[in-house]
This record gives sequence, structure tokens and C-alpha cells, in this order.
Amino acid sequence: MSFGRVESTFPDTHARSATGRFELRTRAGVVTLLERGGVGARERWTSATIHAGSPKHVWVSELGWSAVLYGDDTLVLLDPAGARVAQTDVLALLLEDPDSKAFLRQTNDDVLLWDSDPLGVFAITSYGAPCFFVRCYWGRRVLLHAGAPRGTLELSTVAQSTIVGRELALATELLTEALGRPETEGTPGRFCAAAVLLGLEGGREAAALLERVSALPVEDYDFASSVHDVRMPSGELESLEYAWNLLPMLCTWALVRLGHRPPRGAGYGFCWDEDDDDDEDSYDWDEDYVFEPRPEGWLAALSRLREGLTHAEVLARVGAPTFIRWRTSTWCYDDVGCTHALRFEAGVVVEITRDHEQRWRTTLEYEQSLLS
Repeated sequence: MSFGRVESTFPDTHARSATGRFELRTRAGVVTLLERGGVGARERWTSATIHAGSPKHVWVSELGWSAVLYGDDTLVLLDPAGARVAQTDVLALLLEDPDSKAFLRQTNDDVLLWDSDPLGVFAITSYGAPCFFVRCYWGRRVLLHAGAPRGTLELSTVAQSTIVGRELALATELLTEALGRPETEGTPGRFCAAAVLLGLEGGREAAALLERVSALPVEDYDFASSVHDVRMPSGELESLEYAWNLLPMLCTWALVRLGHRPPRGAGYGFCWDEDDDDDEDSYDWDEDYVFEPRPEGWLAALSRLREGLTHAEVLARVGAPTFIRWRTSTWCYDDVGCTHALRFEAGVVVEITRDHEQRWRTTLEYEQSLLS
């Protein structure tokens, strides 16, 4: 199977090292490393010939090592003098990995995207040489260092605890940034990766941060869809439009993975369209999606749900689901130790199952469904 590649030109970008000593910037495809001192900044090196593509993301370490991601696939590692040390085709590596194939997505442009906004961290190998790795949201890491000039998915040369520690620090920094972020269109991929990572590797402090982020008001949505055969108050079957915002959903799942009760904040918003007019432009979709917190006592009410309830009655009792399996018309409500799954047919609940194994907590099934 072959996939086409679309060459894109990305906006100028920049990155600074932890203390601000180094700054790596791009201008019209030219990459420049600046070093800041007591009297200002001086140019360490500049190059327009690192790679033929357009730089999309850049990183720089406190030692002056740099990493540049060109397009969606070519990752280059540069030493403090600007010399290329290693380069890899990320997609080629991931396509060789069975664990990663399920999470890759194919767009309408026939391009594989492995992560639109990856987490990237510098570290030190066991023999003292700098290395750089990016982490996909499902956990797979792509590593570059002098001993692996073509890249690798192996981590045998880097201490696992060091990697996780650096990743958790970065994820915490990113979600803290999300708390003060002005509302913009869409959820940055780096925030999504940070939430997933904290759910897999975090502790008590991570849970407190995830709860704060999940409580942020939802002003916009990332994706929208619809549920068919919803029984309206009139008794007729209509379509229920819904949208979702990724960040509160990912934070909710992360909290359950860490053994915490899910928050009231909902990642799904619903829009009841009772007009006979089929023209979707007759109203403002953005304003009609309502992201309401789940009602007080919703967790206790889960055990009292019964067959025969309509979508509206379920929403009134327990609020929005934590996950919608749209292929099977199933709404899932997750609590610590149990997933309550409600399957609908002809506008009413026809089956309720309670899963105490919660396989999704270790398989990233939910994330794969929404992010891939």
C-alpha cells in the first residue's frame, strides 16, 4: 500500500530551551539557532538546506541541540553547530510497528498523520550522549541519537525513568498552560497528548490538574456528529445532533484510569433540532450545542437506569455519556471499576450492560476511536 504525500508550507515558529539560553526559530523555511547572553543574542548557525520540506515543529535543548520536524514525517536531530546527526521518516517507522498501525489515520488527501502536535523531549543516553524523542499519544516513542542515525522505536539506550519524568514534567506544563489559554478554534494536539500521558503515568498531583482542566467551560467543539432514531417529546423519531470537545473527555478518562471518580464536566454537547426545516443554515450550530455539567448525584443514578428510557430521559437523569460508541448506538458512562453501557434501538434503551473489567483503561480504545 502506498500513500501520497502533500507538501505544505507551515507558519514560522520558534522554541526556547528551559532557561531561555537558546532559541531555535524558522523564517520562510530558514532555521536559525540563537544564543542569548548578557548583551543580547548572537547567531550560532543558520541553514536553509537541512531538509527540502517546510519546518512544522522545532525543539532546542539547554545544551544547544536542536530537533526539527518537517511536514508530518521527517524528524531531524542537529548538534550545537547545526550539523545533522540523525534523521528519520517517522511514518515509515510507525508503519513497521503493529502497535501503532491501529492509531494512524488516513485523511481525504491520502496522507497518513501520526500526530498533529507531538510531545518532544531531549534526554541523555546511558553513555552520556544527547538524544531526542517524540511521543505519540498512544505511548509509542520515536528516538533519535548519534547511535541511531536513522531513528528507532527502541529505548534500550535511555533510562526509562528519566524519559517518563521528563514527559510528565512537559505534560504538566502543557495542561497548566491550557488552564490560562484563551478560547481558540479546536484543541491543540499537544494538550490531548498531555492528558493521555498523565492518565497513564501520572499520580496525585496529575489528578488534581486533570480535574481543574476538565472543569473548564466548553466554548467550542472539535468534532460533530448525530444519533439517528431519537425519540422526541412528540413521539416521533428524529436525529440528535451532538458535538464533542476532546480535552474534557480525555481528562475524564485519565482520571478514571488513575482511580479517581469522574468529574461532572461533560465533553459531549447536544443540540435538539425540533424544527421541520431541513436547512441546517437556519440556525447557529455553535450556539445550539449545549455542554451541560452532569447533574448532582449522576453516579448514584447510574445503577437505577432501566430499559425503555429515551435519550432525553437518560440525559435528564445522568447527563452526557463519557463515551459514545456510535457504530452500535451505545452510550457509555464510566466510573471507577465499572462501565455502564446503554444500547439504544428505535429511540429507547434496549440493553444495559455493566463491565467491571474496563478493558479500555489499558488498551486506549476510547482514544483510538476519537483521535485516529
